[in-house]
Amino acid sequence: MVLIVNEIFSSIQGEGIHSGIPTTFIRLAGCDLRCSWCDTQYALSMDSGESMDVHEVMDSVRSLKIDLVCITGGEPLLQDDVMQLILYLSEEGYRVDVETNGAQDISIIETRTDDLMISMDVKLPSSGEGKSFLVGNLSELLDNDQLKFIIKDENDLVHAISFIKDHRPSCNLIMTPCDNREGFRIVEELINKIKDHDDETERSIFSRVRVMIQTHKVIWSPDRTGV
Repeated sequence: MVLIVNEIFSSIQGEGIHSGIPTTFIRLAGCDLRCSWCDTQYALSMDSGESMDVHEVMDSVRSLKIDLVCITGGEPLLQDDVMQLILYLSEEGYRVDVETNGAQDISIIETRTDDLMISMDVKLPSSGEGKSFLVGNLSELLDNDQLKFIIKDENDLVHAISFIKDHRPSCNLIMTPCDNREGFRIVEELINKIKDHDDETERSIFSRVRVMIQTHKVIWSPDRTGV
C-alpha cells in the first residue's frame, strides 16, 4: 500500500467550514486538472512526490498529534491506496477531510461516517476546467460535506449561483474569492448577489451559503508551501 506524497505538515485549515482549526495536511502528488489559478502547482505532477507506505504516512500523522486530518493534493482520489489511508485514519478516531476537485467519482469512498467530510470543488469558468464536474457526485454528498465555489470574476459568480439554483445541494456551500488582493471587492459582490433573492425557496437555499476568504493566503504569501 503505497502513496505518492508531496508533503505532510501541520497548520490551520485555511478555507471552508473548518477554517482556522489546527489540521494535519497530507498532500498527495498528481492532479488531472490544470486550473488557471491553481495555488499548488508544485503538486500537480506525480513526480512531485515520494513513495511512502501507508503505515509510514500514519506514523507521520501520529507524530503531529492533531485530531483533524486533511487529505489534499493534487487530486488525492487519483491514488488507489488513499482509500486504505482513509480507513486507517477513521479506525484510529481521526476526523478526516478529503479535498477533491469534483472531477473524480466519490462513490469509491465506501465508508462514510460523521467524522469524514468530503470537500468538493465546483470548478467555474475562470479556472479553465468549468466542464469537469461530475454531476453524479451530488447524489453522493451528505449534509456534513461541503461544495466550494472559487470566484474570480462576475462570470464565475453568475455560474455559481446558477449551479446552486439548478441543483439545490443539501450540503454546506462555500463561496470564496480566488485572489485575496481583489477579494474584498468580490466578497462584497458575493454578499449583494446572495442576499438579493425575493423567492422564499431561493432565500432558503442561499441562507446556507458561507462567504469566506482563504485565511492561509492572508497570513502567508500565496506561493509558500507547507502552510
